[in-house]
Amino acid sequence: MVQAGEPRENDEPASAGDAADSGRGFLRTGKIGRFATRRTALVAGGLASVVVVLFCLACSGVFTSDPPGPQAASPSASDAASTAASPSATAAQPAAKPVGAVTDLDAVCGNTYYPAAPKYAGKGPHPVVISAKERLDLGDRSARTLNRYAYSGSPAAKKAWAPAAKQAQLVACLDLIGGGTKVKDCATDLAASPKMPLMVGRYRLTVYEVATGRKVVESTLNGAAKTCPWVVLTGSDSTLYTTVDDAQLYRALQAKVVQGAPGPAQPRKRS
Repeated sequence: MVQAGEPRENDEPASAGDAADSGRGFLRTGKIGRFATRRTALVAGGLASVVVVLFCLACSGVFTSDPPGPQAASPSASDAASTAASPSATAAQPAAKPVGAVTDLDAVCGNTYYPAAPKYAGKGPHPVVISAKERLDLGDRSARTLNRYAYSGSPAAKKAWAPAAKQAQLVACLDLIGGGTKVKDCATDLAASPKMPLMVGRYRLTVYEVATGRKVVESTLNGAAKTCPWVVLTGSDSTLYTTVDDAQLYRALQAKVVQGAPGPAQPRKRS
């Protein structure tokens, strides 16, 4: 599994120390930090080997008195993609506590809503938070801010695209659901994997009302950002995926976010 991170404004890449502490490999696709990142990747590989060995011993009955039964196959990236492509039909449930931080809003992408949140009604702007899951094999979500549009100089634009957590009316859930055609190979500084394939990423974008969990709109997007990432986290999936860029997200969301809003909520045209 590999987690790639396109460098975006205000995004802070994980450090090698953080990656080692979390048990996931860390390497760069460029030449910077060759020694440190290669060492971290080797440490992660050792940890993965230990986990695999212990798992195999458990399956063989070394740690149990009962003979081993049939073992279910480990989920693959394609299995994860199939799961991601089928949103849960479970009814949304109210959260036990009100929204306190932007990270709380990730739960809206998992069938949770916040009854005390402002309603999605009337004229815009309708403040939105974007919650992204850009790997098939990791459940981690991260917030994305469309900086060009949020910080274009008007308070209305900032309110719409970079709201305080408690002001959000909408959550846009961006989920990678599969890979398409191969774009190119990305060079790395890891001897064992000198190249990693970059595939077109296919994403589902679903917008929910924070106060009710109601689905407002859903669409699919192909990642248009086709440059190789600077930093990746190594794991079992050695595939990289193109990411959805800010312009794509703005075009997909603007109708719902700035619906009926006055001019200042729109980004200023560049001369």
